[in-house]
Amino acid sequence: MVERFHDAGRKVTPQRVAVVEIICSSTTHPTADMVFADAHRRLRVISQRTVYQVLTDLCDLGEIQCLNIGSGAARFDPNNDRHQHLLCDRCGQLIDIYLDLDGLLDESFEGFRASHADVVLRGTCRTCADDRGARRRAPSRADSH
Repeated sequence: MVERFHDAGRKVTPQRVAVVEIICSSTTHPTADMVFADAHRRLRVISQRTVYQVLTDLCDLGEIQCLNIGSGAARFDPNNDRHQHLLCDRCGQLIDIYLDLDGLLDESFEGFRASHADVVLRGTCRTCADDRGARRRAPSRADSH
């Protein structure tokens, strides 16, 4: 990604390198605010505007995807493979999954040909489901008397 900045005629600054490193090492599909918080911890001389601009530039260069999944702030994904997502309604975790939608994309609907599909399956992740189950099984105060 850093090379793409250079190839596009943009300066390779410590701020840009920090944002690229954060995005590349993330598996959480962070928001811009999450990237900024991490970048600010690493490099005190960075503004929120710079982070937003670097993320926009990376999207424009096709290096990352901006995901608007309807759950608040946009999330950023460095995985450019054709994939879909699982979204936990409780904790907000976003997980990459691979579904074979090629047959669906080959179909024509009312003369409309889809070029791609953005699928977000919503529900409860394993951690939240396990936590909920553990809380249900925990004895109440009334049970301990």
